[in-house]
Amino acid sequence: MALSWTQDRLGPLCRYSEDCAVVMSVIARPDNRDMSVSEIPFNYNARLDLKKLRVGILEGGFEEQRDATAKKNDENALEKIRSLVGKLVPVKIGESPTDAVGFGVESAVFFEDLIRSGNDKKMTNPGRVSGFRPSMLIPAAEYLQSQRARMMMMMKLAEATAGVEVYLVPVNSGGFGGGGGRGRGAAPATDGAPPTPPPADAAGGGRGRGGANRSVVQRHFSMANSAGYPAVNVPHGFLESGSPTNFTIYGRPFCDGEVLALAKAYQDSAGIHLKKPGLV
Repeated sequence: MALSWTQDRLGPLCRYSEDCAVVMSVIARPDNRDMSVSEIPFNYNARLDLKKLRVGILEGGFEEQRDATAKKNDENALEKIRSLVGKLVPVKIGESPTDAVGFGVESAVFFEDLIRSGNDKKMTNPGRVSGFRPSMLIPAAEYLQSQRARMMMMMKLAEATAGVEVYLVPVNSGGFGGGGGRGRGAAPATDGAPPTPPPADAAGGGRGRGGANRSVVQRHFSMANSAGYPAVNVPHGFLESGSPTNFTIYGRPFCDGEVLALAKAYQDSAGIHLKKPGLV
């Protein structure tokens, strides 16, 4: 279900990253129906030399993890990835205005018929529905200004990630939850049986909120989500409750293949995706 034509991304949910690559090889191409789809090919190389891949780590992000078990799983995953790629380059994300208006406006426009007919009141997610009607009243000038701010944010994020092809980011600091965007322009998520992530615009503390009280992970997510960066969410262990913990591999635009190649190498090494829940 589309919510934003310029921010939504498409991607499959699979147990193994290479399965995601197979699906992406089919869906990541023009279909002569959506003129915004790029003709840049999706190049996946399962034998990519990871030692030549520039891999970063979100500076200060993993230090925010509060759950002890998830933090230990983070440390194990980072150690394993370092053994695969070598040095991790710090990626420092600064403060930047994010697109607070555009997403709501596009969502409201997509559901315009539903809103004008009054049938939006039948929807079961009050938090989502409550923003539709006010978004219909956003002045065009404010919408366009928000898009200008979004472009400036994208330029800052591109500058911050210029030294890497892919980089590692923890989930929100509660210890579990959702990470990045998905689809062409964004690599798919891959997992064994992840906990249900919060909505894409809520994970990371909310789209476009002020930066004063946001964590590094929250600030990065708002930026990368609005910019449409490719990402793959990968389980890296389990909590005592049995719920999976996970981390996210992000990439620069159109580095979907590199993101999945690193995810595959990690999964092959860690073997977490081979674990299955017991049947009662």
